[in-house]
Amino acid sequence: MPEIRFYGATGSIPAPLQQDELNDILKSFWSHCKKNDYQKPEEAIENFADGKIVSGNSSCVQIEYDMAPLIVCDAGTGIRKLGKEMVGKIVRNKEIYLFMSHTHWDHVIGFPFFAPLYDSNYNVNIMGCHKGLEKRFTHMLSDTHFPVQLSDMAANIKFIQLEEGKSYSLNNVKVTPIKLDHPGDSYAYKFNNGMKSVIYSTDSNYSCFENDPEHSKALDDTNMLIFDGMFSFKEYIDKVHYGHSTPFIGVDLAVKHKIQKLVLFHHNPDYNQRQIYQLLEDAKDYKNKHYRENELSIHLAIEGDRIIF
Repeated sequence: MPEIRFYGATGSIPAPLQQDELNDILKSFWSHCKKNDYQKPEEAIENFADGKIVSGNSSCVQIEYDMAPLIVCDAGTGIRKLGKEMVGKIVRNKEIYLFMSHTHWDHVIGFPFFAPLYDSNYNVNIMGCHKGLEKRFTHMLSDTHFPVQLSDMAANIKFIQLEEGKSYSLNNVKVTPIKLDHPGDSYAYKFNNGMKSVIYSTDSNYSCFENDPEHSKALDDTNMLIFDGMFSFKEYIDKVHYGHSTPFIGVDLAVKHKIQKLVLFHHNPDYNQRQIYQLLEDAKDYKNKHYRENELSIHLAIEGDRIIF
């Protein structure tokens, strides 16, 4: 069964948990414990929703299919933890495919800290639709920005130019890039092994799907949609030109295209835990009000979580 793991789910900039927010979580947890007679601490933690820190690291998602090489989407700060886990255990397949949605800072800032880049046993294939992708990474790792240049890294690094709408094969997995609406362009990726498919889609206001029915067909036959639900609806109205979206649009698209799971991603770094969880509840209420008979399940992308689908 395919498995998704979130190593970073915050948008725009990494947003570590602040002390005042931690204090609020601990106060809520104390009230939660007093209201319930738990026999073991782990029971209290498991049943306390706010106990799960949504994210602090910026975008990085691992997608694992049987018989396929390692697939990673974006190189935000979350990729650092992924790399440390990889070098800390025996990994038979040392072929990595890193798919870049785009190269804004929050999606590349973790790249220089990805441990496999410093191991000559690894092949790191950097995949993207933007022209001059290698030039962008070389500039990012020039000596004015970082002490180690791209050419100094030990891994065998290859840049592979992709084209919008053209499918590529990674063993038994077909990958198709989908162009999105974002300043400087962003691209979603649809991964499909013939049985299960997931779309990693971040940094878009998704007007491309609303305005172009042909383009929106890319969302058909999808089991899971990882979706940029950064803003509340009110804030989205004021910032639609920012190239991000709101969970309500995600619900509409998921229902229209018969998608089974919607995962809200690219969390707003200015929102606290409670506000992010509220977006999830609002999305569920919206779905139940407008699409009561639909069986769509809605989730938050939570750092460290695995979703098997």
